[in-house]
Amino acid sequence: MKSIVIKRPYHVEIENTEIPTLGLKDVLVKTKVSGISSGTEMTLYRGTHPNLKTKKWNYWTEYPIYPGYEIAGIVTEVGRSVKDFSKGDRVVGLGTHGEYAKIPVNDLSKLPNNVGFEESTLAVLGATSMHAIRRANIRYRDTVTIIGAGVVGILAMQHAKLSGAGIVIIIDLNKERLNIADRLGADCTINAGIDNPVKKVWEITGIGSDIVIEATGNPEAVKQSLLLVRERGHIVVLGYHTKPVELLLGDDFYHKELEIISTRATGPIPGLPYSYIRWTSDKNLKEAVNLISNNDLKVREMITHVFKYKEIKKIYEEIDKGSLKGYCQIILNWE
Repeated sequence: MKSIVIKRPYHVEIENTEIPTLGLKDVLVKTKVSGISSGTEMTLYRGTHPNLKTKKWNYWTEYPIYPGYEIAGIVTEVGRSVKDFSKGDRVVGLGTHGEYAKIPVNDLSKLPNNVGFEESTLAVLGATSMHAIRRANIRYRDTVTIIGAGVVGILAMQHAKLSGAGIVIIIDLNKERLNIADRLGADCTINAGIDNPVKKVWEITGIGSDIVIEATGNPEAVKQSLLLVRERGHIVVLGYHTKPVELLLGDDFYHKELEIISTRATGPIPGLPYSYIRWTSDKNLKEAVNLISNNDLKVREMITHVFKYKEIKKIYEEIDKGSLKGYCQIILNWE
């Protein structure tokens, strides 16, 4: 089968690999489409992902690396202990860019007939942004400010509205992405290249934002969060960071008595007791699919580019150089 592989920094290619052998609770999926998570994949392409250096976590510790984690397709085979999936099921799950993907049952969800393959790839980051909103602990009519109108930022914006937020503000430098956010329900969009975001947010709220969600992975955005948030407000770091963040804890953090909250991809591991956590990663993925099916989570407009998988070298190069204009969600077609 064909698989996308990053052999070393700035060197991506397509190679022939063996179709994976299934474990007892694995499912083999013939890929129709896969979604590029540009933030994470660029850290692997550029060689800046922290785990390449620390090797602390059991993934992406060294090259070659097989990137990607948003795939949708058709089940072709199931492990001997799999009961909930059958050959022919339409599914979405966490798998790498390739013609086939071996996916554990807990990382997979069936697709309703009204959810297309392309749209379904947003369910994976939909689960990640959903978990971040749960971590934010939004209270009814809270003001939420999101820094970053990329895929996770726009998804977090929609989840915040669904969770009862009163005013949701989204900040970015990219006018095309801000236009998408505006059409999908943002109460206010701020172009940081035109207006002062801190001044605008305080004009809107009078007290600062109840909650700020940083969704860029830029250290400066975390520092700006402390200026945007009200006293005793919450900051959720949704963006994935590869560089240190320098914060003066004796300034806004101290005087406002702020809380900074971390959040991981998709949610806690499956199988934990309800008394500990209600929404684990498997439940978040299924709920994200349900929200897309019900059109509560609107994703079609976020898909800005669809390419053949064979164009991956060009795609990565253009994302890296900033020459791929106006992109939000990028889809690879494997048919």
